[in-house]
Amino acid sequence: LRWAADHRAEALEIGRRASRWAHAHRNVWDLGPATLDGIERHARTSRPLRRRFAVWAPPAPGGLRYYAEDLVRSLSLTRLYEAPPAAWRSRVLHVQHAPGLLADAELTAQLTAARDAGTRVIVTEHAVGAAATAWEQCADVLVALDEPAAARLRERWPGKRVEVLPRGCP
Repeated sequence: LRWAADHRAEALEIGRRASRWAHAHRNVWDLGPATLDGIERHARTSRPLRRRFAVWAPPAPGGLRYYAEDLVRSLSLTRLYEAPPAAWRSRVLHVQHAPGLLADAELTAQLTAARDAGTRVIVTEHAVGAAATAWEQCADVLVALDEPAAARLRERWPGKRVEVLPRGCP
């Protein structure tokens, strides 16, 4: 402190440089989320600490990828996955599905693992087939892009929540 008292101008300049560095490289508002990231990364539980959402859209030609990217862009705390992680660590998993993208057994296994971890599962079916699939039973909510497709899902699964979200609906 004696040095600072004797060299006021130099001490003031050092303080200003330190303040500029701290503002550029440290943000108190980043501390909480960074701490939660570390805890979630190293915790032994698969249960997330934050309300995060996951959208799984396997690589696909055409509009399915753009649809998923628009969906994620309009929702905060949402991450887009092309491939499933080792464990689903989110509150909600929203799968974008079209026939032929994934084997039914793989999709069923992923949805079962997500539900076992306490994750709610929504599946948007971009093309609803004529026959029921095992993974449809694993979903908490089934989403169709038009009313005729939703009617087929309601007929197959009378006790399941089925919603219609038309293509292009924000």
